[in-house]
Amino acid sequence: MSDEVAGARYMARTVKKARTALQGALFAGLRADGSAMRTAHAQVFEVLDADGTRLSLLAERANMSHQAMSELVAELVGHGYLERFADPSDGRAKLIRPTAAGTAELARAGDHLGEIRSRWQGRLDGVGAGLTVEEIVDGLATLIAVCTELAAEKATKR
Repeated sequence: MSDEVAGARYMARTVKKARTALQGALFAGLRADGSAMRTAHAQVFEVLDADGTRLSLLAERANMSHQAMSELVAELVGHGYLERFADPSDGRAKLIRPTAAGTAELARAGDHLGEIRSRWQGRLDGVGAGLTVEEIVDGLATLIAVCTELAAEKATKR
């Protein structure tokens, strides 16, 4: 295996591990606060609009089946974090949005993310990396853009 291939694999593993570690720290903090949230619930809140989103759109945005998203939403409704309500533009359809408890949970998540960010910046400062969290996040946004472009290019070649 070439050094380039090994480096690419290391990059992919590290990005995946970073997401897993971030979610692990976030949800450990939420559970310590008494939350009923599970890591899987992040897939809902990451794609949910504050004013409401249809279940089918949530599933599409999260790249998961309608049934799997429905189960996660049902759990969150059961815990009081989400509510279903009639879509004002189509009374037959339902929208899903955070409840007051869900909004409070999102605020607590923001606090925990702030703590993670602060510790990360402190660690970067401590090793003299000369980087900021914002620079790394911008780099990851660039990676997302590159991957999105490549996927679109490959999809048109089918």
